[in-house]
Amino acid sequence: MKRSFWLLALSVSITTWSGSAVIGQTDSILRAGKTAIDHSSVSRDLDFGKIPLYFIPNRGQFDEQASFCARTSRYALWITPQGLAFDFARRSDSNWRGSEAHKQVPGVGADRVTAKYERDVSWLVFPDCESRPEVVPLEPSEHRANYFLGNDPIRWAEGVETYGAVVYRNLYPGVDLKIYGIGKEIEYDWIVHPGGDASSIRLEYRDARKAWLDQEGNLVVATRSGEIAHRKPVAYQRISGRKVEVGVRFKRMRDDVFAFEVDRYDRTRELVIDPVVLLFSTYLGGTNWDYFGGIDVDDSGCVYVVGGTFSSDFPVRSAADPRFNGLEDVFVTKFNRSGTGLIYSTFIGGPSYEEATCLTLDPDHNVYFGGFAYDGFPTKSAFDDDYDDSLHGDYYDAIIAKLDASGRLVYSTYLGKAADDYVNAIAVDSRGRACVGGVTRNADFPLKNPLLPSFRGDADLFVTIFSAAGNSLIFSTYYGGRYFESLGDIALDEHGCIYFTGYTESKDFPVKNAYDRTYNLKKDAYLVKLEPLGRSIVYSTFLGGGGKDMGSGLAVDDEGAVYVTGDTSSRDFPTKDAFDGSYNGSYDVFVTKFKTSGRNFAYSTFIGGNRADYGYKIALDSAGAAWVCGSSASSSFPVCGALDSSLDGARDGFIFKLASEGSVLAFSTFLGGSDIDRAMGIAVDPEDNVYVGGETCSNDFPVTGAFDDTFNEGDYDLFIAKIR
Repeated sequence: MKRSFWLLALSVSITTWSGSAVIGQTDSILRAGKTAIDHSSVSRDLDFGKIPLYFIPNRGQFDEQASFCARTSRYALWITPQGLAFDFARRSDSNWRGSEAHKQVPGVGADRVTAKYERDVSWLVFPDCESRPEVVPLEPSEHRANYFLGNDPIRWAEGVETYGAVVYRNLYPGVDLKIYGIGKEIEYDWIVHPGGDASSIRLEYRDARKAWLDQEGNLVVATRSGEIAHRKPVAYQRISGRKVEVGVRFKRMRDDVFAFEVDRYDRTRELVIDPVVLLFSTYLGGTNWDYFGGIDVDDSGCVYVVGGTFSSDFPVRSAADPRFNGLEDVFVTKFNRSGTGLIYSTFIGGPSYEEATCLTLDPDHNVYFGGFAYDGFPTKSAFDDDYDDSLHGDYYDAIIAKLDASGRLVYSTYLGKAADDYVNAIAVDSRGRACVGGVTRNADFPLKNPLLPSFRGDADLFVTIFSAAGNSLIFSTYYGGRYFESLGDIALDEHGCIYFTGYTESKDFPVKNAYDRTYNLKKDAYLVKLEPLGRSIVYSTFLGGGGKDMGSGLAVDDEGAVYVTGDTSSRDFPTKDAFDGSYNGSYDVFVTKFKTSGRNFAYSTFIGGNRADYGYKIALDSAGAAWVCGSSASSSFPVCGALDSSLDGARDGFIFKLASEGSVLAFSTFLGGSDIDRAMGIAVDPEDNVYVGGETCSNDFPVTGAFDDTFNEGDYDLFIAKIR
């Protein structure tokens, strides 16, 4: 059964019913507060989206025992010195679960129970904490709330300030509890200061039926309103600018009292116990097909997405080209930090088909994308401004383009000749030179200082580096054997070395300094490293077993170790220090970390379930953990601390995190609705927030804090999600 969550210790939501959150006086307070906020100076511009959750201090409009109140999507949260009260209510004439739901919270909120409402109140209290902890508001907002309660002006409160968070200071010695909103729900962080003791924290659930730890390490609480699951926590410290993870888990102390069991950590530094939560999730698209190409995030947390759209009503804003141009256009979209609005969104295209398949950014927030197009794609300051139609057939050329920070076109160019060429991976170096990889069927593909000057097979790889201006080539080469090759991903390290992966069907694929020099039948993945500007091959190796093996994504760390993901049908795919050393069925995801030399593994593992699972892209966080996204049809796909622990449709997206040593699955979740969903791109920001994009056919894809919370009726919509 899929659980629903409150977002208190990771995520909280009750799906049993939706109704008025509190009774009597409290109901009128919340109605007044909502009216006040709805009529405040909030802009209706796309930059703002939905009104977020606010914490409202008690200025006499609540009972004196309540310090703050927050209205979530389905309940009122009362913050008191005694603990947190979750106050649910609905009309008594609805299908409820009997008189057991009639409860009052003495001294908090309403002071009477009427026949109109039935309430279900649950408490989270903190045994052995400070008896009167200081509760302090944080993150003041520009919004104000007004309360006009009855005919007595003494009970009125006007211009009440609102806040984005509150914190219990020294709830335990040296330990703070920060509570804040994610969308319309509640989340928290435990902050253990130097000298504090994480093991002193206690969580007690009152007025709950039962509480237990499940096999995944989640803390599950059964209430009259359904199950609450507090997902398995994570903890970290910041040391020398890096995020160092610390092992942590829930531990039962007695009955409904739980604590955190924390591994050894540096007690002279701050420790944060911080759950994985869905910060925002949104649809993006129009009423026709929309295809995902790539995702990236800048250092301020703004998210960029590219792809292709058949939708003339695809959302645009501050667009370089606001008009839909033909059958399919490229789109480039930049979201604000909260995911609730667009900074810019533009079409780029001509009268035929154009699609962006990959995306990267430079430090100045310029956008680079690659893909393919037919005749009529708009070019500017181009290396090649002419589509090659000399074969008079249905062929496409590769395209590369750069947009500035405001979304205006800097350059755009074709790349290729008469037969098919396409770019499906792109990176940019410190001097603004775009390095692209893809596939060509042309024997006269444009070359410059090539390592391999001859077209050898049905389709060869190419790797090409453009000048910073985009109007000339610095390097361009074929790479492949006699048969077919495909390129999945490309990356540059800080020295400018070039890495790429994909798959090959060629026994004579060029290898050097290889981990595996032998083609292993059917299809093999490969990994190649070139010197800066393609001066020579550092190493080139096969990767696979007796089945089909395909590399789809790669990432490079600061030491030059390379992480590759993809999918395999090989029972004998090579593993080392694996989370899962056994093939699970059909296709499994693989994750392999190569050491700097390319000749040895640091680790290599299967991850999968009973049906087909595909790994698409991979990204690294500051602790060296690998985050992987893809799609799964396996109900038995391994999950850990999941946002969603069950397969909901024929195929769901997934996101998982492998700890830096590769043998521990630190987090894994499905992400999807009741139809087909694919998580196809992933990025990590400097704060280790994780961004995932992909395609969905589900009209019930989970959304929160959304720019667009409605499926747009095309066969495919895009989705973008942020988790922490």
